[in-house]
Amino acid sequence: MHIKKSVLAFAALVALFAAISGVPTAYAAAEQVTHYDVVVHVNTDASVDVDEDINYDFGDANKHGIYRDVPVIYKTKSGANMRLDLQNISVVDGAGQPYQFTTSSNGNDRRIKIGNPNVLITGSHLYVLHYSVPHAVGFFDGFDEIYWNAVGTGWTVPIYNATARVVLPKSFAFADVKSSCYAGAYSFDTPCSTMQPMIQQDENKAPVVDTVVFTQGSLQPAQGLTVAVGFPKGIIDSSTAPSQITNQVLGFWQDGWLWFVVPIIVFILMFRRWYTHGRDPKGTGVIVAQYESPDGLTPMQIGYMADQGFSN
Repeated sequence: MHIKKSVLAFAALVALFAAISGVPTAYAAAEQVTHYDVVVHVNTDASVDVDEDINYDFGDANKHGIYRDVPVIYKTKSGANMRLDLQNISVVDGAGQPYQFTTSSNGNDRRIKIGNPNVLITGSHLYVLHYSVPHAVGFFDGFDEIYWNAVGTGWTVPIYNATARVVLPKSFAFADVKSSCYAGAYSFDTPCSTMQPMIQQDENKAPVVDTVVFTQGSLQPAQGLTVAVGFPKGIIDSSTAPSQITNQVLGFWQDGWLWFVVPIIVFILMFRRWYTHGRDPKGTGVIVAQYESPDGLTPMQIGYMADQGFSN
């Protein structure tokens, strides 16, 4: 009996020390993403359709949901400045039931806040996201490229079994498809774990590729996965590429500067319209009242002016 009491007392002391020091016990499960799968479908109009399966385990924590921060303003390894716009966003669970979500700007990211603010959840949950992005393909001399931040660096929990697949609009010769991937913290250049082109054969038995799969075994908090696939020109319609002015306007909009610039422009236009069309015309100056009859008028004219009409 004394031994059992000693063991129980020691276990209670260890649990108390773990709670005070912040060390998790065997009964406290930590939050993590157990599986992260991204599929990027490249379209011939330079847009992409993105599907994400995020299996998030809240452990013993009680939370309302998750944040998904999608990088929309960044620079590619080729030096191109990318400014993207997320459209057609949807979020459902594994059974296809929609999740409640809102979107907002978060620095260089587009934040998707997923979850019901009035409901707490725990354990493992699957989040299936879909969104489309116009003008996502980059155009360069000799090749076109899709450069995608498959897993952003905004996650505060570890991620395991991250996979990204890039599906091209058609098959290309194996030698004409160039791919690379990077894993780690912001501005990282460490290659990801594996990069595997899905090689098939065309009608002439030549190797062709239309899909490239990238995998990363694990990512620590604030680490991400970026993939890039270059392919021959001629398939993507380059006329859909936005002009430099369009890029600048979109950049101002995403940075929040447009809300500051638009009122100034409206004020200038309205001031110009008032200055040219809204001001009163100049008069003849100050009119001084005269209390004596003007010279050169007959008694009949003066009577009419005084009475506002003729009389006897």
